[in-house]
Amino acid sequence: MRQSRPRRQAIGRQRRRHARRRPARQPEGGLAGWRGGPLRRARGHHPAEPRRRRRQPQARRPRGVSAPQQGPAGAPQQAQPQQSQRRKRRRPSQRTPVGEVKSLHVSRERQVGQGQRQAIGNQGSEQRPPQIAECSSPQPLPRAARSAPPACASLEPVQDLLGKTAVVTGAAAGIGKAMAAAFAREGMNLVLADLDREKLDRAAAELSAAGVGALAVPTDVTQPEQVEELARKAYDRFGSVELLCNNAGVLGPILPSWQQPIENWRWVFDINVLGVVHGIHAFVPRMLAQGTQAYVLNTGSIAGFINGPFFAPYNASKHAVVSLSECLHHELRAVGCRIQVGVLCPGWVNTGLAQLEQKLPAELAGVNAAQAQSDIVAQREKNVRQMVADSISPDEIAAIVLAAVREGRFYIFPHQERKADIEARLHEVLAEAQPSFPPKKPV
Repeated sequence: MRQSRPRRQAIGRQRRRHARRRPARQPEGGLAGWRGGPLRRARGHHPAEPRRRRRQPQARRPRGVSAPQQGPAGAPQQAQPQQSQRRKRRRPSQRTPVGEVKSLHVSRERQVGQGQRQAIGNQGSEQRPPQIAECSSPQPLPRAARSAPPACASLEPVQDLLGKTAVVTGAAAGIGKAMAAAFAREGMNLVLADLDREKLDRAAAELSAAGVGALAVPTDVTQPEQVEELARKAYDRFGSVELLCNNAGVLGPILPSWQQPIENWRWVFDINVLGVVHGIHAFVPRMLAQGTQAYVLNTGSIAGFINGPFFAPYNASKHAVVSLSECLHHELRAVGCRIQVGVLCPGWVNTGLAQLEQKLPAELAGVNAAQAQSDIVAQREKNVRQMVADSISPDEIAAIVLAAVREGRFYIFPHQERKADIEARLHEVLAEAQPSFPPKKPV
C-alpha cells in the first residue's frame, strides 16, 4: 500500500535522527576522508570502495568523421572523413556450457575415486594426481554404430541332424506328425507333445518302432506350467534341444466377426499365439545356455499375410505369429547367438484342422452351431472343406520344412503360387487402395 507524502517525510526524518545518534563504523585499516553512515550505505556506497565519479558528457562527432589525431608537436591535426564501416559484432565469450561443467565435475570425481582405489590396492606406491582430460560435449554415435547389432557367433544352419533332438507340439496328427516322421528319418531324437493323449501315444509308438528315441508328453500349450514341464522332461531325457517346432494350432469356427463369441477369440489366441509364446519362454533360455546351433520353427500361415472373410480370429492370430517370429529373429541377432528362427506359412493342407466338430470344446460347440445359420457361412464352410481335400499332403510340407531348416531360411512358403497374392496385397497397402479378396494389384 502506497503511503502519503507527509508520512514518508516523517519516516525519513526519524531515520536521519537515528543515524546521527549511532556512531558511523569505520572500515578496517581506516579510510581517510571517508564520511558516511547507514544512510549513505543504504544508498549503495560501500566503505571499502571509493565513490564513482559521474562521467562527463562529451561532444558527439558527426558520423564518418574520425577523432582528431595529435601531431608530432602535439598540435591537433584536421579530422579526416572516413568511410562508414559496419560495426563488428562482439564474439560471445568462450564460456563452458552448464552441461560441460557438470560432466567436468563428474569426471573429476570419477577419476579421483579411481586414484584412491589404486592407492589402496597398491600400498607403498606413489599416488599421482589424476590427469583430467579437457571436457567436451559427448558426441552422438553414428547411426550405423547405434543400429548395428553385435556380430553373431555363427549363423550356419543346422545341417547335421543325426543324434540331435527335436521337440514338436501338435505332433499327434497333421503337419506335426509328418514333421516328426521326417526328423526321425534323419536320425533325430523326438519329444512329441499334444493334447490328445491317445493319438500321441500311438504316434510315439510308431516312431519308436523305427529305431529312434521318442518321448511322448501330453501337453496343453495354453498352460505355461505344462510347457515348462515339457522342456524339463526333454532336457532330462536328451540333454539338449536343437530344433523346436511350435506347431500346435486350430482354425476356429467359420463365422462373421460380429458373430464370433469372445470365447472363440480366446480359444484361438490361447493356442495359436500364446502356445508359441509359452514355447519360447520355456525353451529359448535353455537353448541359449547350451550354446549350440539351434533352430526355432513357428507354424504360421499364408493367412498371416492375406486376409479373407469369416476367419477373423484365425487370421489375426497368424498375423501375430509372423510378427512374433520376426521380433524373435531380430532379438536373437541383437544379443549374438547361434539360434535361427523360421516361420512356416502354408496355404490349405490336407489335415484334420478343418474338422471343427472334433476340435471345438464342448462349451463352444453349441454356441457356434446356433450362430452358423447363414447360407453364406454354410457355403463358405463347404468351400473350405473342398479346398482342404484338394490341397497338398502334410508329408510334402514336412519335406519342405526339412530343406528349409538345413538352409537356415526364415520365411517358408510351401505354396509358392500364393506369393503373387502377397505381392498384390502389399501393392494395395502402398497404394492405399480398398482391400480385395483375393488381392489384386491396383491399376
